[in-house]
Amino acid sequence: MRQVVTGFLLLLLAGACIQPSEQGAFTRQYISLDSLIREQSKKMEGVRVYKTVEIDGETENKTLLFDSANWARELGVLTDLDLNKPKYQGTMYQQIEGNQVSYYPLPDRKSPLVFVSYTYDNQGFLNEIEGEFTDDEAQAIYTTWRKYQLTFDGGVISSYLFRGYQKIVMKDTVWFRIEGNVLPASGQ
Repeated sequence: MRQVVTGFLLLLLAGACIQPSEQGAFTRQYISLDSLIREQSKKMEGVRVYKTVEIDGETENKTLLFDSANWARELGVLTDLDLNKPKYQGTMYQQIEGNQVSYYPLPDRKSPLVFVSYTYDNQGFLNEIEGEFTDDEAQAIYTTWRKYQLTFDGGVISSYLFRGYQKIVMKDTVWFRIEGNVLPASGQ
């Protein structure tokens, strides 16, 4: 029994000496955007949104009532900014300015994620997520650029803006803008 305990302690100590980079690709945990989207989708169920969609200069406005599934689909594009994806591990550096924490690709790394930043209020609650994503890996077929902005009020989404373009070979560039503003509950 004594040999088993001693062996276990030696194994534990040896593991503690391993540098974080040697333990695997996931050396840092960032905000989970998947979890945030699920949480917000539940909180926002039944909320009315004034939504504007513009595609190549043509605009449509509607007031919509979203359930949690609609919110999950609407916000699902934000997963482009999720730093917990394996392809972003070890490729980003952090910059902190006041209440804003931003992440950028390391100078020697090419990344489709141009940046992502999180702004907090003075109590430490998330106020805004902003990010930019460019995908030109399949340049022979298409390129895409997207900028995201998500604003919170009291821990709940108050507005969002997604804009960008997609260029497909032998076709025109299609510009888009999707904006949503959460409307106050009836009776307020």
